[in-house]
Amino acid sequence: MPRGKETVIGTERLAPNGYLYVKTKTGWRLKHHAIWEEAFGPIPPNHRVAFKDGDRKNIVPTNLTLKEVGRKNNNHNKSLRRELQIVRGLLERAHERLDAVEGELGERATSSVPDRDTGGDPEELMGSDDEASEPDPAVDSNDVGEGTWADDLSF
Repeated sequence: MPRGKETVIGTERLAPNGYLYVKTKTGWRLKHHAIWEEAFGPIPPNHRVAFKDGDRKNIVPTNLTLKEVGRKNNNHNKSLRRELQIVRGLLERAHERLDAVEGELGERATSSVPDRDTGGDPEELMGSDDEASEPDPAVDSNDVGEGTWADDLSF
């Protein structure tokens, strides 16, 4: 014997989350799901019924729409957005540092380094095989100075 009073089919109740439920032969269902199925047929897999105007109490077929459910959960998307934000920050700082270094080097840097947005001709940058390139005596390839540019990119 069932406990409590038996609820009549068609009875409606408002849940604390703002959704309206209706009692059916099989149990309690979201009313907007029942209305959708009555008007348009079954809800396809990987879809949900949403309210066009955002009002959960405006349950008429013309206010209902289907939305495809994403494959990845929201926490995963938040994590990816955060990683993208970090990478963009690193890239912006790297560009700022590159601009600063180019400014320090003056004309020499701007004439020998192509603009990063327009690229450059790789053959022209490498020079021809005929030309012998002499190392710059003012530059010590073993001297990296105090820290590296990557040290400036920490958060």
